[in-house]
Amino acid sequence: MATKRQNNIRRYTGPGPRSDLSEIRKKEAIERKVAWDTLTVELKLQLLDQRLGKDVGAVKQRAKLEMQLSFELEKKKASNPKKLIEQVIDNKQQKLKAKDRRVAEQKNTRDK
Repeated sequence: MATKRQNNIRRYTGPGPRSDLSEIRKKEAIERKVAWDTLTVELKLQLLDQRLGKDVGAVKQRAKLEMQLSFELEKKKASNPKKLIEQVIDNKQQKLKAKDRRVAEQKNTRDK
């Protein structure tokens, strides 16, 4: 974020239009974006509540952040590798055709 000393950079006393102002704005925007990206989803929602009020404004951004938060929670729940493997196996068995399932069962019985 810009400090008091950096505000003096924006002051321009020269003649004509300021040619480097767009570059300064781009740098400041990049700094703001990096600072925002380093925050967690929960902190972003808290900051929006602080700035604008509880559930006021930034409707699309709040919806996006809440969706990201729900996906993160689902990932944490599904992080158990045994459950993931079981889910994948169940899904594959459901997607197999009857003939393929019979062949797989015959192979399993032969191996035992």
